[in-house]
Amino acid sequence: MRNSGEKPKYSVLIVEDEGILSMDIRFRLEDMGYLVVGIADTGEKAIELALSEKPDVVLMDMRLKSSMTGMEAAAYIKSKSTIPVIFVTAYTDQETMKLVNSQPDSFLIRKPFNSITLKDILAKVLENHSPD
Repeated sequence: MRNSGEKPKYSVLIVEDEGILSMDIRFRLEDMGYLVVGIADTGEKAIELALSEKPDVVLMDMRLKSSMTGMEAAAYIKSKSTIPVIFVTAYTDQETMKLVNSQPDSFLIRKPFNSITLKDILAKVLENHSPD
């Protein structure tokens, strides 16, 4: 759907510190008709972009190679807005799962993921956070 001229339904902020993976996610989202409003590779940049761009949803890598984790960035974003956050992680250990479960309205996508999983979770989150 990239460059098809259709107006995107929803906007997404990608927070991922692996460049190749962030571009793959971007292309998948654009092919599904989403507008990617930015890509952040640190928690600090994620907060800045989330609060300035006000996306409909944030895809947040839980473990970032920066001083701020994805969990910390998500908690700050949620304290300042109603933007839902979908966590993305390769880790499924008990500690990680406990952290995700402690976040109200959060969802988890395990890496690697496929486009169908991404599409389904985005639809569910956006439906649950619809302003209507």
